[in-house]
Amino acid sequence: MDAGSLARDAQTVGAVTLVVAQLDDVAMDELLVVSDQIKGALGPSGVIVLGSSHDGKAVLVATVAKDAVDAKRKDHAFLAGGLSVALCALAVNALNYRLMNHLGATGVSAGLDRVLTALAAAGGTKALHELIGRFEKAKDSDEEK
Repeated sequence: MDAGSLARDAQTVGAVTLVVAQLDDVAMDELLVVSDQIKGALGPSGVIVLGSSHDGKAVLVATVAKDAVDAKRKDHAFLAGGLSVALCALAVNALNYRLMNHLGATGVSAGLDRVLTALAAAGGTKALHELIGRFEKAKDSDEEK
């Protein structure tokens, strides 16, 4: 159970250095010490997952360095936004609710109406305004051609 050798065997996944190991018969206190030693050897972007079995119980330690969390925070925000839109799209389709139709807009296809409704529900009006702005720019550039 040498923390140095575990750190040397680390794998790099994207910008993150990862150590995953199973140690034999190591108590929680010792596992925490080993994790801290590995963290010191890995530097600011380490992710460490150590497991063991001690006195018939499973012992697990997971450590994620602050830099690794910060690097992924933007990805999580993007994924959360996408998940929100997807869930709203499911709800809009299940309820067959169309905001533009409800507001009396004409000439908007049912599919586009559902997309706009899902965006409005998920992101508020900001996302809807951005999408409408992009449609207007695309329309203007088509008219110029």
